[in-house]
Amino acid sequence: MNKHDTYALASFIKDALAGEPITIHADFPVFRSYVAIRQLMSLVFALMLESSKGVVRFDSGGEPLEMQRIAEIVADTLGALAIVRPALTSNDVDQYIGDDARYRALLGRHGIGQLPFVQQVVETAASFAAKPFSEKCYTHA
Repeated sequence: MNKHDTYALASFIKDALAGEPITIHADFPVFRSYVAIRQLMSLVFALMLESSKGVVRFDSGGEPLEMQRIAEIVADTLGALAIVRPALTSNDVDQYIGDDARYRALLGRHGIGQLPFVQQVVETAASFAAKPFSEKCYTHA
């Protein structure tokens, strides 16, 4: 995951790892869905290996979750102190989600298991806690 300060899930995980309250800035309903990159790439490779010709178009899936629920899952999983969010002042909905039914059907057709969102949070947090590649020191002979 890139843009740790731009994307909500990354920001929530960073807050939790720092022992700080998770902050949601949106004062309106915001829905997102997530899939693990290894699951998505397994599907892409399986589709590439199919003998059929043509293009397969699909959205990635994942259960549609509102920001409050995403923050609650991160907090429960990683032990954040609290969740802070302004009151909802608008009913305008921001929704950026995939077609989960179609995505699950493609995964099932290729025998690819779906990684639960909680596990995605755990693995993403572990990757954040690991020292970034750019900070490692290597010597060349």
